[in-house]
Amino acid sequence: MRNYEIILKTLQENCPHITSFKQIRQAKLSILELAALDSTAEYMMQNSELQLFIVIENTYLKDKIE
Repeated sequence: MRNYEIILKTLQENCPHITSFKQIRQAKLSILELAALDSTAEYMMQNSELQLFIVIENTYLKDKIE
């Protein structure tokens, strides 16, 4: 998930004004983490949700996916 970490770091550096969703409950992923995960899936050509979940199964991201 190194690609995810690179994309997330870049988003955090370039988009510090974007903080969170406006919703009642607290999400496990921030909006930037979600954007980084989506961009990583596209970058890795993993268009299927199933493929993405298989890749992140043994990473720290597993607990952040609801």
